[in-house]
Amino acid sequence: MTMLKRFLDYSIFSLAILLVFLVVFARLLEVPDVVEWFGNWHPVVLHFPIVLILITIIQYWRKDTALPWFLSSSAFLTLVTAITGFILSLEGEAKGKLILTHQWLGVSLTYIMVIWYWMDREKHLSRKTAIFLQGALVVLIMLTGHWGGMVTHGSDFLTFASGRDNKSYTIPENPNIFEHIVQPILKKKCVSCHNTDKSKGGLALTDFNSIRSGGETGKVIDEIDPSNSLLLLKIFLPPDDEEHMPPEEEEQLTETEKTLISEWVYSGASDMLKFSDLEEKNRMYELVQNIINEQKTSKWEDLPVVSDNEIVKLSSNYVRISRIFNSSNALQVIVYPHKEYRSFIVLNLKSVARNIIELDISGLPLGEEEIKFIVNCDDLEKLNLSNCHIGDENLIKMTNLVKLSELSAYNTDLTDEAISSFRQFKGLNKLFIYNTAISEGAIEDFRKERNDVLVIHTSELAGEFKSVLPPPSVEPRIYFFRNPIKIKISHPLEGIDLFYTLDGSDPNETSNKVTDSLELTESTHLKIFAAREGWVSSPVDSIRRSAPLRALNP
Repeated sequence: MTMLKRFLDYSIFSLAILLVFLVVFARLLEVPDVVEWFGNWHPVVLHFPIVLILITIIQYWRKDTALPWFLSSSAFLTLVTAITGFILSLEGEAKGKLILTHQWLGVSLTYIMVIWYWMDREKHLSRKTAIFLQGALVVLIMLTGHWGGMVTHGSDFLTFASGRDNKSYTIPENPNIFEHIVQPILKKKCVSCHNTDKSKGGLALTDFNSIRSGGETGKVIDEIDPSNSLLLLKIFLPPDDEEHMPPEEEEQLTETEKTLISEWVYSGASDMLKFSDLEEKNRMYELVQNIINEQKTSKWEDLPVVSDNEIVKLSSNYVRISRIFNSSNALQVIVYPHKEYRSFIVLNLKSVARNIIELDISGLPLGEEEIKFIVNCDDLEKLNLSNCHIGDENLIKMTNLVKLSELSAYNTDLTDEAISSFRQFKGLNKLFIYNTAISEGAIEDFRKERNDVLVIHTSELAGEFKSVLPPPSVEPRIYFFRNPIKIKISHPLEGIDLFYTLDGSDPNETSNKVTDSLELTESTHLKIFAAREGWVSSPVDSIRRSAPLRALNP
């Protein structure tokens, strides 16, 4: 036992000198492979001294006769932990603020433990000194452990989910491919090891400039030959390959995430590329569109269920209701202006008011009942009130629409007083108010106050979402005839142009225009659509008509 005690005493002295040497000269040393391997034991051994120090404190106050053994063992293991941690930090990584803080906290903890051991050994330890040293050890154990956790798991690993920075995962309608798609993937799967505080291989993936700079082995993105990019080579290696990234024990990239990173690299690895810059046939376009749709679906998952039968029941020539995409319960509703309009046409939509996300009632003669209906559409995000006699007093009533992000109110009776209402739409990011009585000064003041809102107040800059025209109606809608027939083509809205072809080709605005009824004398393939300036043309209606009629029962 005496030999073991002497061994521990000499080891503690030697390791304390070695730790001082490492602190002073570490960056000047070339660490051999066997020493690097020794450093990898740091995560394994660090838990032993933590527990042992706490036990030693307890045993001190219990006046345990074996206290010298507890002290020497704690001091020895603490030194081993500190030295292995120091060596681990030398593996070609630039030390960031987190690692440096963790390192100096660990060194302080180690030497306070050594001081306690030495003072007790030399019988210089008073009760007050013991309390001070032990209190410092407990505090340093908590602080060192906390900073060590931040080095390993990220600076917000102990933060409540609600307090974490999730900003980069909110994807706008026209996302920046690097900022909103690629960077969140890297942040989730790679940045815990490749950051400014812990840059394995000298590589940080925290921002665009760091990625382009590369690491110790050079650039990770090859602009000339993207297929030779180290970033892609690493993530597409088999998971059991030593060079595969992320390491096999870490959370792996999904196939979709790998493809997104790959497509971004092949597209030039730019931080300026936006979703709107991609061609629809591009693989990345499809993947990003799916991500946007999934995000929207999750946002609307609490909406009431609305059946297809309900949508068909509420739709008409004057009311177009459609799901925003897929089987979502989020609805887009367009009510077309026409001479037979009555308020009940809008009020009939009360059963799906919670489901209406986009509402276009432009050009309608809105009354108090319609305004009340709009106010009850709690989840409304886009609202088109253009070409309506909407005044400031009506807009005030709508300020409860907290989710409203886009408001079209051009050609309305709004004045400068409407600005106070615009301020209350906290989610607003796009506003169309040209051809109103709102002054330039009021608009500029609002822009300065709400620089997050895109304000369009001249028609030349307008890019408002346009309503889709309903298709024209054809009467009689028969598909076989025996004698020549006349068909009437009409549209429920006024001022609409109708274009058609009879040979099955797709019509456009240079095709024949409907001016009267058409007489059919032979088999035709009628295609027709409706168009009007400022609107999206209707879908093409395709009808085959055959002659002569063959009797089913001759």
